[in-house]
Amino acid sequence: MHWEGCVGVVLILAAGCARVGFAPWPGDNPASGDAASPFHDAGSSDATHPLYDVFADPFDIDNDGVPNALDNCPTVPNTDQGNEDGDRFGDACDPCPPIADDAPSDSDQDGVADACDPHPAVPGDLIVLFEGFHGGLPGGWATTGTWAQAGDDIETSGSGIETLITPIPTAVNQTISARFTVISTGGGIKAAAVADSFDPTTDVGITCGPGQGTGTPSTPTLAIVDLATMTQVAYTDYVFTAGTEYMLSLERADTTYTCTATQPSAATVTDSPSRSGLSTGVGIRTRNASVRFQWLLIVQN
Repeated sequence: MHWEGCVGVVLILAAGCARVGFAPWPGDNPASGDAASPFHDAGSSDATHPLYDVFADPFDIDNDGVPNALDNCPTVPNTDQGNEDGDRFGDACDPCPPIADDAPSDSDQDGVADACDPHPAVPGDLIVLFEGFHGGLPGGWATTGTWAQAGDDIETSGSGIETLITPIPTAVNQTISARFTVISTGGGIKAAAVADSFDPTTDVGITCGPGQGTGTPSTPTLAIVDLATMTQVAYTDYVFTAGTEYMLSLERADTTYTCTATQPSAATVTDSPSRSGLSTGVGIRTRNASVRFQWLLIVQN
């Protein structure tokens, strides 16, 4: 085996010179059906491929301290190796981090797998944040109330209003999704929700989630709530009980909001509440309920 036309490995990587006497790495030829090599990154051209970064460690392409052979995102730095769903993709490079799938479908080829894509037939969506809370409360997030790490999740104390706001500002077209379990509930108004256009200092914004009020209706609902007026602007009968796991999403399309729950049962409500005076915060809000959050996902278009 020998190299032609180059002197030294650095020049080989920089110039992309021919290999002589080497068989192609399995996966370098997608038509062959071979499994991808640890250096293969679908969608990357040779010009931008990490292998051509002459400063990269060939055994740790993304320089995150985890060898390629053990790295669940070999071309995306992720020192914590977080993997919410336990599939072959780490959270940092998973096209749908909370849904386990080693070969996820992406019909519109926008990098967001169909199971996480609010518009699976229309390209243009982007995962701007996924947080699995593997390390507890993320740094740089604004909080009110008392939050604590609970295993691989985070949990509220259940006392009053507690909020967790991400550094990601709201967008005209976005979907906020979460999975959580209600641990216990207190008296008065109680709820667990994702929040958009939220200001934690004034407790004003738009939320989507299950809860139970003291007025009309006083039975549990899944609701879109305008916190400025404390009004359930759209709601349907639902369940809000301790020990129940929920998965829901709040989709914003300009001024129209759609709140959808898929767990414990399917339900959807839609409304266009007033956006006058709203802020830009996106995150989580609970009231008089101890709630354990497993993950939070934000997709914007």
